[in-house]
Amino acid sequence: MSRGVNGRRQALGDLMRCLRGAPIASPDWVPVLEIANEHLLTPALWTALSDSGQAVLLPADVSDYLATLHRLNGDRNRALRRQAIELIGALNAQGIVPALLKGGLALFDGPYPDSDVRMMRDLDILVPARSRDDAIAVLERLGYRLAQPYAAGHHAYGDFARPNDPGSVDLHTELVDPSHVLSAAEVWDRAEPKEIG
Repeated sequence: MSRGVNGRRQALGDLMRCLRGAPIASPDWVPVLEIANEHLLTPALWTALSDSGQAVLLPADVSDYLATLHRLNGDRNRALRRQAIELIGALNAQGIVPALLKGGLALFDGPYPDSDVRMMRDLDILVPARSRDDAIAVLERLGYRLAQPYAAGHHAYGDFARPNDPGSVDLHTELVDPSHVLSAAEVWDRAEPKEIG
């Protein structure tokens, strides 16, 4: 058992060194890639290895795998961006000004020089609580259907999905737990409108 824990610890250390651009000596790539995949870091791993010049030293199968995942994630992120632009435009036409949360920000003005590095499951969109029903009507007009409702009192209403879209839309009226982060009201007070498109 401890050998497995030590092996995982070694793989985690190798992954962290790779992400920082530090040279590493011939890691066992299978557990490194497993951890990177578990934590949605595989495209970021490719970028870090490429930027540090270490990608040329990778075994061919590892290089191909990482480059392919990075490219496919970039394609998916561009599709998510188009999806967000369409939804935000439709919400704006209804008089609703939404705020993108979490990974959705990286699609437009995020902290990553390469937006292809950020993997995301869905688009988290915050709307004012008073606009929730109108936002749901906009989603439904666009062909979205409630795929996963959340319990009453949850910070988000639910996940809305549409066939052939790369991600669902997680419609928020509040943030996770306002006692630990900014409340939605504070986010609205600090938000700066941006033109997208």
